[in-house]
Amino acid sequence: RVERGKAALLTVYASPCGGRKGDSVVLLRNGHRNGSKSLNRACTARFSSRIRRKATFAAVTRQQGSYLAGASRLLRIRIARHRPHRHPHRR
Repeated sequence: RVERGKAALLTVYASPCGGRKGDSVVLLRNGHRNGSKSLNRACTARFSSRIRRKATFAAVTRQQGSYLAGASRLLRIRIARHRPHRHPHRR
């Protein structure tokens, strides 16, 4: 859960990793393309996405070299309930 208007940091990891540095990963938000990044040497790509309403994310890789195309499981992000600010020294 993420507070409305805040950013969620999504990390994508591609496995198996050998020789995939530089391969592109596309982030889908509610089924639509929401950006792409290249995998780093640890086979990860990080996306920051602002959350205004509930959203479903997935990551997709294309077929490149000996690796087949792949897709991640769906990640659903919901809006966190607003919590009133509490003063620690008031009773």
